[in-house]
Order: sequence, then structure tokens, then C-alpha cells
Amino acid sequence: MSIMTTVKLYHLRIIYFYVTFFSGLVGTSSFVWKHIQQSSTNSSFVPSFGCDGDMETFSLTNDGVNQLWSVEMNNTYTIGWIFVSVGTADYEMYVENTEDQRPLKNFCLPEGSKLSSLQQLMTCEYPNSVIVKANKITIRQIGNGSMKIFEVKPIGLSRLSQMMVLNYTDSKALDGDMDTYYHSNENDQASWFLKLDKNYAMKWILLSVRGGHYEVHIIDGDLTTNTSTLCRNFSFTGSEILKQNNKALECYREMTGNTIRIIRTDYGPMRLFELYPIICPENHYGPNCAKCKTGCISCSPITGVCFNSTCDQKTGRCGNWTTEMATHSIAFDEDTPITNEMNVIQDSKTEMVTHSTISDGNTPINKEMDDIQEDRSNRGDQTQSIIVLSVLVVIAVFLVFVVVFRFKKRTKTPKVETNEENVFSVEFHRVESRNESELEEIPQNEVGDVEDEIITVEYSNLTSQRVSIDQFISELPEKRSNGILEKDFDDLPTGLLESYSNALKASSRMGNRYKGIYPYDYNRVKLMRTYANENDDFVNASYIHGFNKEREYIAAQGPFNSKTLEDFWTMIWQNDVTRIVMLTNMYEGDRMKCLKYWPDTDLDIGQYTIRLDNVDVYDHYVLRYMVVHCQEEEKKVTQFHFTTWPDKSIPDDPTSLVYFRNLVRNGLTISDGPIVVHCSAGIGRTGTFISIDYLLEEGAAEQTIDVKGYIASLRQQRGGSVQTCDQYIFLHEALVEGFSNSNVHHGCLFVL
Repeated sequence: MSIMTTVKLYHLRIIYFYVTFFSGLVGTSSFVWKHIQQSSTNSSFVPSFGCDGDMETFSLTNDGVNQLWSVEMNNTYTIGWIFVSVGTADYEMYVENTEDQRPLKNFCLPEGSKLSSLQQLMTCEYPNSVIVKANKITIRQIGNGSMKIFEVKPIGLSRLSQMMVLNYTDSKALDGDMDTYYHSNENDQASWFLKLDKNYAMKWILLSVRGGHYEVHIIDGDLTTNTSTLCRNFSFTGSEILKQNNKALECYREMTGNTIRIIRTDYGPMRLFELYPIICPENHYGPNCAKCKTGCISCSPITGVCFNSTCDQKTGRCGNWTTEMATHSIAFDEDTPITNEMNVIQDSKTEMVTHSTISDGNTPINKEMDDIQEDRSNRGDQTQSIIVLSVLVVIAVFLVFVVVFRFKKRTKTPKVETNEENVFSVEFHRVESRNESELEEIPQNEVGDVEDEIITVEYSNLTSQRVSIDQFISELPEKRSNGILEKDFDDLPTGLLESYSNALKASSRMGNRYKGIYPYDYNRVKLMRTYANENDDFVNASYIHGFNKEREYIAAQGPFNSKTLEDFWTMIWQNDVTRIVMLTNMYEGDRMKCLKYWPDTDLDIGQYTIRLDNVDVYDHYVLRYMVVHCQEEEKKVTQFHFTTWPDKSIPDDPTSLVYFRNLVRNGLTISDGPIVVHCSAGIGRTGTFISIDYLLEEGAAEQTIDVKGYIASLRQQRGGSVQTCDQYIFLHEALVEGFSNSNVHHGCLFVL
């Protein structure tokens, strides 16, 4: 008997995206179940509920040791990806071909992994071959207890709908056959492209390719690529260099374009077996192209998050947050959209004739299954296929963009590399975390370029710690008492991780206050000057990606001299900013932290005239409503000033900051400009606030979060974000406060 390998589904979501894309997008043959069985059956929770395409139903066993569930298909399939949604526990998963004389158990992930997440889309990584052909999938729960299976779905490859394809390099990478491949003639900068019939929003892409270093770009127009078109970098090295490798890419942000281009960046030919984007239609969202929630006024096409909230300005409480930021709350047995791809599959399951359990043997398909299939049929196969097609494309685009930001080259520092999925491999310089008051200021009376810092090369691999919201809340006390959070903070990459050459120019000296606090070149905010020196475009501020859109925030240094005062308002004006979050006071102790950039009545700063319309003062924060005039135009800007966050400490109670955060986000729409967030240096309190906002959004939509992984990603957008260990611990406490005081379970978030 093979050694049982436990598997942990960290990225079920990513793989599930690709899986649904392959099965639903093309509308070709789907999987048909032959037998479904489990070790025991608890009441009416029959085994077939584990593969009926309905994310709200589930199979359930009795309590017992090593409970198992399995599905046998009517045919043998190439299984590279599997979508799994299970109750919280530890599991192992393997596939086998029962038609073989001596069936082998092929475990889907390498030994040492563990499957325990709520919901994941996983790429099977078999030890002996790239892809395994099998007709049976088995999941066994390790240990005692009942086993709950919401959905198990093998994902095969189908051909991309020809209606969407306009042009391509070679069709062998689009034929749905994992054995055929495109092989480039060139060895230097070998590439392959797919041009679609129109622009699609994308975030996820599935592909199969031989080893090497690659970039995937999503482009609007010709084949020209740059950092803004990069979805993701990835590589297969060592023993993987000469074999076929499957990959589920997720862009760091949502991207829009009509052309997907994959480029091999090291020397050697490209052998591309298959490539598929996941695209969703209008009014649907996510990797599974689920319908937007009923009554949702505004829905993100990637996450399905709605923004229809109303908040009380005095308390910051959002008592009627009807956003229902929901996707899959599998473990909570609540509203989870059925994937359209699975609907298509279920509609085609008229061929299914039997299903069995270990206890009662082969029996006709349960009436529950018939009813489900009849419902699916009534919805219309054609409509569902179209929906699935659109969802998959959107996902692929978003995935490609993420990689670009992680693999930018530095000008004076070594290259930063990022490995696949939730593993970050970055070069960093280990420095002691410091408060703002301990940062060294740059002398402003000197001339010449700012002195460059020497950054040593050191690698740090951070494995994903993505957990469910319930698990995050329940585990925090133990992590605090055992010092785990302190260790996690020490593991984070520090120093400057990307090129920052523009910040070191002599012309930028007056725009930088602290040594070592510089924006990266690739995502710095650039100002458009109207006077002679148009090359002076520097401001110490960085674009930060949000959960629902790119450039959702600007993390900025607080203005500290006359030049940065005007630069600050130029940044506000040119980026159509309507909300400023200020997290420092003007003076803390005997040190000036930030100049007063707002008026008591009226104030002229450069070409801008700022008028104060109204002020609301509360215990922990102040709201200032301003109108900014420039030439013949005016814009309204609201400043949210949190006044009780000391530099050398943290707020006394996270509740006030969570309420403040809810108030900042109240009424925010996808069309609004970025939220400017600043303290003094723009990394400590600023990074902590952005992290709270991002992770609360992600937790509400995904029902899972990875705090450590997000901070690592944030530091690759602005170095030093979440500056101290105290801030890192406080971040966790604020998230617990946000989730505990909100109905985040059951797939929705209603702030009380």
C-alpha cells in the first residue's frame, strides 16, 4: 500500500478557477459520475451531494475514524486540476484508474503537504508523471469525526471556444490536448500569443509548459509588452527543466486586454502544451462565473463584492451594509453561488445512471440528484455556457498582472524573484524595525544625489498561511501567547526590495524626509508638471493595489516642507482623490510629524485654492470637508483624520480604528480615485491601515485570509510597510475585531 500523503489545499480557489474554465468555457464533453460512495451516510446527506454542482449542498458521514468519500467516473480522464470544497479537517486525496489490474494510488500533492482548507482549486503534482489518467478520486479524512464534502470536481482540458479566438501563434496550444504542443524555432526570447475577439477582464490563466523562466502578459492592442502588461512571472528549474509542468497562474490584479502573450525570458526554446484564460460575462464574477447577489447594486466582476453601505458618521458603524461581500462560505453552510461551469456539467449528466454507497450498494440515482439536474436544465445550457466563458477570461487577465509587480528589476540592487502561488522568494536586507521617531532624516541643505543604501542578498521563502476566518479568530490567542506572531514578523522581508533610483536623484532630495524610505520606481506616483522643469515628477508616494481594483490606495509620506505641500495637493488633484486618510498628528512630542495642509477657512498652495466647508469632531477622529479649486475647475475632498494613534505605540482599542475604517469606505465606488493614506513616513501606521482595510475586504469576499503573505506582498509595493512588531500584532487584533463585530460568516459581511 502506498504511503498516504496528506495535502493542504492552499490555493483551491486558483485551481478551481482554471478547472471551471476548462470544463465550462468550451462547452465540450464533461465528466459524468458512475458511482459515488462514502464510508457511512448521515441521515439524508447522501454522497451525491458532494458532486452535484451545488456549493450549498454537501455529503456528510457519521462520526468515525478515517471516514472517506470517493467518486468513480464513467471514463478515464487526464486529471491535472481538481476543485475541492470540504469541511475543516485534515485530509489526503489521491486518484487511481480502477481499470488497471493493479490500480496505483497517485497522490495529488507532494508528500508533506496537507489538505485542510475550506475550499481550494488545486494543481495535482504527481511524483512520477506530469499528468495522471484516472477514473476515480478518493478523499480520506485523517483522524476521528464526521466528514463533510461540499464539492469535488476534476478539471480536464477542453478547447477554447473558437468564437472568442481571432489569432494565435500555433493552434496546438489551444486544442485541449495535453500531449500536443507548440515548439518555437527561436531560442532567444521565444514567445507565443493568443488574440481574442475583444477585450476581456482577466485574472486567472491555466497553462502547461516545459521548464524555464517565463513572463505572461495581458495586452490591449499589439504585442508590445512592458511592466504594466505583466500578469505574472514564473519558472520551472532543476529537475523540472526538461519535463511538462502544469501551472495555475493568478495575476496580482485584475487586467483587461484582448491579447495574451507568454515569453520565455531565459535562453532556450518554448514548448507550450496548453494555455487557457478564465473569462466571465457581465453581471457575473469570480473564477466560477457566479451570478452577482440578488439586490446587489454594484458588483465587482472579479470578487462579486457589492458596495451599497450606509454608515453613521459619529460612530463609524455601518448598520445596513448590504454589500454582502460574499463568495464561498463553504464551512458555514451558507450562501455560496453555484459555479456556472458546474451547472453546465450537471445539465449534461442525463447519462448518469447509478450511484452507490458502501453501506447500501448500487442504487438508482437519488431523487435529490434528479431534482437538481432538472433545475439546471430549466435554466438553459446555452446561457450558462456563455456566462462561464466570460468568467474564465476575466480571471486569466488578473493573474498575469500580479506577476509583473513581483519581478521588477532593480537598478542598483539584486533582482527580486517570486515563486508560484503563495510562495514569496525575495532578496532582502535584514534591518531592525524602527518607529518613525527613530528614523534618520535626510539633510535638506546638502547637494547632489541622496546616498544609496547597500542591500545585501538574502533569500526568504514565505509559505502561505491562508486560513478560514473562524480558524484565524480561534488560533490568535495561542499565537499571541506562544510568540508566533513575533516570529512571523521577523520572517517578513525587510529593506527595499525593488529599484528606487528616481528617489536618489538630486532633484528628489527635497521630496524625501527619511533615509531609506523611498518609493519603488515601478509603482511610484508621478506628477505632471506645468512649468519648465517637467522632469521633476517625483513625490514620495506609492500606488498600492486593493482587493477589488488596482491602485486603490496611495501610500504617501506626510508633507514636511513647502515643496512637498504643493506636491501633495498636485498628487491629490491629478489622481482625482476624494478621500484622504491622515493617521498622524501634526506634532507628537517635540517633533513635527506633518505640516498642516488644510485651511481653517481658505488656503492657497501653489496653483490650488483649498476652502474648508465643514468640520465634524469626534472622540477619535475629525472629518474635514474641503473644496479644491484649480483654474476654472473644483473638486470635493474629505479628510478622515484619526487623532489617537501615537507614533511609538498603537491605538488603545482596535474598535475605534475599525469603525473609522468603515466610515472611510462608506459609499466608496469602483470609479472613485485612490484613497490617499499617510502618516509621517508613510509606511508604519499607513501600511497597517491599508492592511486592515484590504484584509477585511478579502476576508468578507473569500472567507479566508493570509496576513503574513499579504504584508510580504505589500512590502514589495512600499518598503517597510507595517513598521513594527507591535503594529503587526495590533493588525491581527483589529482584524478579529472587524470580523467578530461583523456578520462575516455565511459569505456576507454586515458591519454592525
